[in-house]
Amino acid sequence: PTVQNNTFVFVYRGTSVVPHAKMSELAAGLGETLSYEESPSCLYQGLDKDYTYAGFKLRTYPENGVDYVLNICFTDDSVATPEGIMLGSTRSEVEAAYGTSFTEQNGNMVYTKDKTELRFRFDGDSVSAIEYWAITE
Repeated sequence: PTVQNNTFVFVYRGTSVVPHAKMSELAAGLGETLSYEESPSCLYQGLDKDYTYAGFKLRTYPENGVDYVLNICFTDDSVATPEGIMLGSTRSEVEAAYGTSFTEQNGNMVYTKDKTELRFRFDGDSVSAIEYWAITE
């Protein structure tokens, strides 16, 4: 799998989006958002921020006045992981791309690298959700 500093990476419009990355360093490369929302953070001092782009949503968490990528959630099949997995891919395609070293958590197939997770949820044999997560504890 594609890694950067031993983490999972999502690439959008040539910009590598990594959980825990500074949002300020990604914003220009990601382009205009379709929508933006913010709310008081439940876990951190400051605001959680939600950015919606074509094909995915991105949430940040605040730490010491800086916004970091918490998670990336695919919203349609117009985007894919660098390994070619998208909503609608099969379980066997996921295992072919990422291997069988995963855990099952709440019905999700979860791959872990360093302080990041890549989660796949299925509806039958078809991928119904793809999420990249920063492990923050």
